[in-house]
Amino acid sequence: MTRNGPVNKEGLARWHRELLEDPGQRAEARRAATPADIMLCATFARMISACQPGAKLGETGVVGISGFRIAALARAAFVLTRSASQAPGRRFAQAMASGGARPVVSAARANGLFRTEDEDDACRQMAAMTPLVGAFDAFGLLLAFLDWDKARREWAMEYHLAAHRQQKPAPAA
Repeated sequence: MTRNGPVNKEGLARWHRELLEDPGQRAEARRAATPADIMLCATFARMISACQPGAKLGETGVVGISGFRIAALARAAFVLTRSASQAPGRRFAQAMASGGARPVVSAARANGLFRTEDEDDACRQMAAMTPLVGAFDAFGLLLAFLDWDKARREWAMEYHLAAHRQQKPAPAA
């Protein structure tokens, strides 16, 4: 992973499990209105410690992690605080397309997400979709925020292919 080396995948999963087990901490984080707001929550500091063990607070800010990486972690935290469970390996786009004959997220709404170039806007859209999509891979979400331009193109293909596979052919007349 670029921009400050690898993220501790197990640390991220552990942080999310601990967040789910602490309703007070989760409620505080869910009150954040933006990804920037989540950085003010204690749980975000725990997430940084879990994901980037080498990062520490210095006189000029967080040392050992770039501002770019902090922003991606904040966006992931913003969405993950709204998720009730984890499903390692299940990408967000796959979860959006699940639901049988009809995806849980409409093609119009999914395309709105895929078209947005603004990571914070994408983050807000994903947070709103989270109750619909159910469980997904936390690490995959973080990777998407580290390279949103690439992820949104991949997710668009993934979503539409998965949605197409699930459609049942119309009965012959």
